[in-house]
Formats: sequence, structure tokens, C-alpha cells
Amino acid sequence: MKERILRLSSQKKTLFYKERRVHIFPDFAPEVAKQRAAFAEAKRPLQNVNGVKFGLCFPATFRITFGGEEKSFKDPKLAVSFIKGTILPPK
Repeated sequence: MKERILRLSSQKKTLFYKERRVHIFPDFAPEVAKQRAAFAEAKRPLQNVNGVKFGLCFPATFRITFGGEEKSFKDPKLAVSFIKGTILPPK
């Protein structure tokens, strides 16, 4: 039932309960949550970049799709390095 609720909630754009907006998130073990949070620095600069899709796969693999190519990272530092060197414009 838990997986079904998570799947259905991700398919909906907005959920409401008694006229209030609600968010449903999966519950991760503390260690997994820590590993996923480590990718925050990699996700932040990509939020406003057109043509880039990104997300986290379980347990903590960061996936980026850019220019028709997909890359996966288990190390947040390698992901940030790739983003700065390949996706973001030089300063």
C-alpha cells in the first residue's frame, strides 16, 4: 500500500486534504537520507538550467540527462565537478 500511495502521489501535480495542500515523501533510513542529502550542492545549480533533467535513484545515485547523454554518480564531488566542467557556462 505504501508503494502505491507514493506512486500515485508522484503522478499527481498537487494533492489536497481538507482544502490544504499536502506533500508525500518516502521515508529513508538515516544513512540513506544522509547520502541523498550530500547531493544538494549538485542539484542546486541545475534547477534553472534548461535542457537538463536530474534526480536521485535509490539509494543514492544522482542521475543527470544533458544533451541526449545520461550520467550517473555515486560520489557528490564527482557530480559537482562534472556539472561545473560540462553543463554550466564558464565564468
